[in-house]
Amino acid sequence: MFTSLLESWTSIYSNHAALRTGIEFMHIAGLVGGGGCAIAVDLVTLSVAADASTAQGATVELLGRTHGIVLLGLAALFISGLLLFAADVETFL
Repeated sequence: MFTSLLESWTSIYSNHAALRTGIEFMHIAGLVGGGGCAIAVDLVTLSVAADASTAQGATVELLGRTHGIVLLGLAALFISGLLLFAADVETFL
């Protein structure tokens, strides 16, 4: 049953250019969006770490606001990665 499901997904993925493009876009968007936010907030955190002023409170608030974006990016990467893997299992194994 699992192999027939994989074969069906491979056929659907291979024959629909818009679907392929959408999944690949989701993968790259998750990487750029989530990874970009994580890197930007890390840079802010490192630059504020040496300063003991009130900027640290703002940095903690910024971390809280971007946490959801980073998690959404990771979820998009995970889901699209599984779909891309399932489209051609033999190649990736």
